[in-house]
Amino acid sequence: MARGKQRKKVFSTNRYAYVWHKRIGLVASFLVVVLSLSGVALMHSDQLLLDQHNMKNRWVLDWYGLDPESDPLTYRVGTGWISWLEGSLYFNGNLLAENVAEPRGTTIHNNLIIVANASDLYLFTKNGELVEHIRGLELPGEILAMDTGPNGHLLALTSEGSFQSDFEILNWYPTELTVEPAPPRPTPADIEEAILDNYRGHGLPWSRVLLDVHTGRILGNWGPYLMDAAALCLLILAGSGIYNWIRNRRK
Repeated sequence: MARGKQRKKVFSTNRYAYVWHKRIGLVASFLVVVLSLSGVALMHSDQLLLDQHNMKNRWVLDWYGLDPESDPLTYRVGTGWISWLEGSLYFNGNLLAENVAEPRGTTIHNNLIIVANASDLYLFTKNGELVEHIRGLELPGEILAMDTGPNGHLLALTSEGSFQSDFEILNWYPTELTVEPAPPRPTPADIEEAILDNYRGHGLPWSRVLLDVHTGRILGNWGPYLMDAAALCLLILAGSGIYNWIRNRRK
């Protein structure tokens, strides 16, 4: 009777060890596959041209903090598109200026593209060259909207009323004409892609991403500890395998 209980206890212990051996083996196998594949790719990075090809997956770039927090604001200007994204101004997807406050209005005046924010005007050629940056317009209140009036002069709607400029944009006068704020339009796909490429710096090299996967740094500060856990799992796997082998030999 005692021998039967002892055998049952041994069987239960062996089964318990086998189950945990299998579980640890599954976890270790997955991590070893990741380590092996990323390691082989890094060993042949020159042949695979990993430094010349970039990762552009939006989820990955967002994980690295390279994706913008908001979508571009885009406005139609003549036959082109003015876009603004987190302080940068674009025309048809090409960078025009940086450190620019959010636009309040865009229009064409005297064959120039005009972009207005709360207090400044930016004048660009249709080729995207900055002609002039007029700082601190002599207008009461903040600019809320801007457009070209029927007489060809600029119209500005501010928090204090509507104003019209002279043709040289040197002076502003109160007017009964008014302009409504223009809502942003959906950004065309090709222009949005060009803007995001500029914002991200054309993505991350595959070699950088694979190196971070290999070392675990892609998961942040805890990533390397996960890879340490993979090594520990292999040691436990080897130990539990030897243990099971010895136990089976004693049967």
